[in-house]
Amino acid sequence: MADTYRRCGCRDENGKLLGMHCAKLSADPKHGTWTYRLEAGIDPKTGKRHQIRRGGFATKRDAQQARNDDAAKVGKGTYRAPSKETLGEYIVAWLPRRKRNGNGLKATTARMYGRYIDADIVPTALGRMRLTEIRRYHVAAYVEDLVAAGRGATTVRRIVAVLQSALRDAANEQKIDDNPARGLRLPTVAREEFQPWEPEQIGHFLDVANTHRLGELFTVAVFTGMRRGELVGFRWEDVNLLRREITVRHTRVQAGKTVVETSPKSRAGRRIIELDDATVSALLSWQIKQSSERDEWGSAW
Repeated sequence: MADTYRRCGCRDENGKLLGMHCAKLSADPKHGTWTYRLEAGIDPKTGKRHQIRRGGFATKRDAQQARNDDAAKVGKGTYRAPSKETLGEYIVAWLPRRKRNGNGLKATTARMYGRYIDADIVPTALGRMRLTEIRRYHVAAYVEDLVAAGRGATTVRRIVAVLQSALRDAANEQKIDDNPARGLRLPTVAREEFQPWEPEQIGHFLDVANTHRLGELFTVAVFTGMRRGELVGFRWEDVNLLRREITVRHTRVQAGKTVVETSPKSRAGRRIIELDDATVSALLSWQIKQSSERDEWGSAW
């Protein structure tokens, strides 16, 4: 049998597939499609000869080119048999592994990844494509669709970051030859110029905030610049009023209905903050208030 040959999907009166034996193949040069066959050595599991067959090519030249490409991969030991696994199937199974392996993912990041996977990747045409058939132009078209649908630049970049991470791992696992999500042209995030509050605005904000039970917390926020997760995560053991400083060691964030305590993401996040008179006064006031509430509420505190 030749390495490349034509066959079709016609059937006889009994429903048997004719394949290479259809009479129309010799009468009509455009009937059917081209298939190639390639010897790929011995299957170590069965001890039998392993053959690669791929069909559906429009021309003999296309079939020969594909055969030559795969023959080169067989020679290098990099050939991968076509898989029916879709991107959606792969990425759903990939996320739990990504959360466990390496440095893992913070709870809030994992939740965000899961949301984008379920809502923005799996249900799409790209998510239904076979993993091995996805090319860079497919992912580029997917990005264009997100932009056309009105998704913000930041959101698009986050979705693509999930894709890039998953497809990079797929390439490392040798499920695909290359990461087709690399080198994409992504929408630019417009950066607004930071407008700090004027002293009058800060004063008004603190006047209103101090009517709240947690008014001292807002004072600490204004005069230290601590992030929300840092503010709700710091403990009295992190505060040294004699040295007038706070050491940022913990952050607390909400992932769904769960509050998760973690350490700061970077070295810049793990820092010591010097305190001014207003912040020291607010912290002393909060200590007194806490002590009073503890005595008043008893075991319910």
